[in-house]
Amino acid sequence: MQRRYGFMQGPTLIVCVLLCLAVIGCEIEETDLPARGVISVSAVDTTTGDSIEGASIFINDQLQTLRTPAVISNKIEGQYTVSVRPGQGYVTVTQTVELVPPDTAFAVLQFNEPDTSVFNNQSVFVESDAENAIVIVDDQLSEYTTPAEFLLTPGEYFISCYAPGMKTVSPSGYALDAVAADSATLSFTLEEVETGNTVGTLAPEFELNSFTGTDFSGGPFSPAQYRGRVLLVNFWHSECAPCRAEFPGLEQVYQDHQDAGFRILAVNAGYNNDNIPEFQDVKDIGLTFPMLYNGDNWQHIIQELYSIMDFPTNFLVDEEGIIQYRVGAVEYEELSTMVEGLLSE
Repeated sequence: MQRRYGFMQGPTLIVCVLLCLAVIGCEIEETDLPARGVISVSAVDTTTGDSIEGASIFINDQLQTLRTPAVISNKIEGQYTVSVRPGQGYVTVTQTVELVPPDTAFAVLQFNEPDTSVFNNQSVFVESDAENAIVIVDDQLSEYTTPAEFLLTPGEYFISCYAPGMKTVSPSGYALDAVAADSATLSFTLEEVETGNTVGTLAPEFELNSFTGTDFSGGPFSPAQYRGRVLLVNFWHSECAPCRAEFPGLEQVYQDHQDAGFRILAVNAGYNNDNIPEFQDVKDIGLTFPMLYNGDNWQHIIQELYSIMDFPTNFLVDEEGIIQYRVGAVEYEELSTMVEGLLSE
């Protein structure tokens, strides 16, 4: 496998640096990054004492990629509003925490016994023309398959539908404002389409865990759970200078368009044995999107599914699951324009 890093190495690099300093007179400035800490989020059912796992987490009203229990890393000093929504008849609970890095802020949210009456929840019926399509609720593959009927506590949700080998159309997703004692029927149309790694094909599926800040137990994550969203699948490794150079721009586009439905999955190459120190070094620049650990599965994903030869390689996938752009290193302005175009369609 050819591994092109796209940057100078060895004596050539040293000579160029010396010329820059001695001849051109450029200066190297050190930038102090703000101290960052973590917010530990957990949920418990006070009637049973059991931990509630897999609940959606919102920090300052932004849906997080990790679910309870979770450690949300790379947060700067300040006050945060943490909300947890387990569904299943539990009413959303909110707590305010104060984060002072490097300390950890703990948000332990307590829930009473769930209320599953139709009078206090919304009944949702999801149907599709694909049998047993998986229902997606707030970027999470649920246990429901079409046709499915379930209850949602009042609140705003994003609901989509996924089936292997099919794109999701008409529409790709619904923004649902659930109201107590109300009902809704959501219908999805899915169409078979070729899976591949070129523009116009369905983005290949995979499932990987993410780096949590201390280990690789986050997730698992897959492109499937972001059906109905605009998704960037980024491939990187720690020794790739262009990969590291583009990360701040990716993060800024993510922050700019997250509320509108833009998501990022950064997939590590896997073959150069990047582990916790390398992942931590990259995350320390302030990245908040999932950084996925490829591990022993790297050949299947990198070579067979996505046919990656150069790093970074970026795939921008539309709301239907179709690859619209395959590019190398991408700058903030270029990526922002592409994302805005897909979000406005």
